[in-house]
Amino acid sequence: MNDRFDLQLRQHLLKTADDRPAAGQLAAIVERVAARAQRRPIVARLVFPGRLGSAPSTSLGYAFIALALIGALLAAAALGAGAPRPVPAATSPAPTASSEPLRSPAPGFSTFESTVHGISIDYPAGWQTRPATEPWTRGELTFDSPEADVIFDPAHGPGGLYILLASQPYGSVSADAWRDGVLAWTCPNDGGHDMWGWHVDGAYSFQLGPCNSGSIVQADSRGYLIRVVTSSDQPALAATYNWDWLKPLLETVDLRPEDAINP
Repeated sequence: MNDRFDLQLRQHLLKTADDRPAAGQLAAIVERVAARAQRRPIVARLVFPGRLGSAPSTSLGYAFIALALIGALLAAAALGAGAPRPVPAATSPAPTASSEPLRSPAPGFSTFESTVHGISIDYPAGWQTRPATEPWTRGELTFDSPEADVIFDPAHGPGGLYILLASQPYGSVSADAWRDGVLAWTCPNDGGHDMWGWHVDGAYSFQLGPCNSGSIVQADSRGYLIRVVTSSDQPALAATYNWDWLKPLLETVDLRPEDAINP
């Protein structure tokens, strides 16, 4: 019966040892106390130092062993409960490159960004925009062309006063041949128009007036048309909204051919 008590107590303590913070120390205690229990005279001397000549009864000795082991178990559990647990180190997301801040338009102006033609430009605040819905594949463009980005002044009605934006790749023709094709419909039958060189966002361009009142820009891979148009029904507007009026807006142009949609 005593051997069964030893075995059951040892199995119980070892079974629960994995759930205790001090499992190794507790198992060692069990082994040492069990070994001492087999040497009852030594246990008797520890428990009853004044009665070295006689040993305590077997039941009393095993009761002491059980109490000692329970006390050790409780002490180990208390130590484990109070021991700090390792906290995973906090991780921070890897820093990302900050995007270049967008340029703010001048007071009284807004910025239009074309998702079809790869261009942005400032325009007077209060004007309205109608973005292009398809790439430029035909020649002539008007206020109603779906291939044109149109920025217009609603105070003058549809087609009364507007800025027209468009671009297209050169394709199988040269940049100069593309430019001559645009001139053919922007300044038809006008051999006496003025034309001079300029630069728009670093790209060479031809400024035209008065029939065109705009800029034909020749970038590396595609050509751009930036034109201010006034209705023939309102001739007085042409005197105000001309090349001199358009030039400050051209200085805000950002050409992004890589963002343009090709036919």
